[in-house]
Amino acid sequence: MHDHSGKLWVGRCVLKDQVYWTDWEEESILKVNKFADVHADSEVSNVLIQLYAPMDLHVYHRLKQPRG
Repeated sequence: MHDHSGKLWVGRCVLKDQVYWTDWEEESILKVNKFADVHADSEVSNVLIQLYAPMDLHVYHRLKQPRG
């Protein structure tokens, strides 16, 4: 893992206790617990890898949808 401090998080989303973001350098989508120390590499994990230039992130989950 790399130190993720100071990187440009292009696509970001918060769902429950997790923060998800796209990383251009690693060409991946990563996540971390929003209550964790962001400098602790062990807390950051890959969600998807080997993506070409991930630009944005959308989460579709029933918790994120308006009630109808």
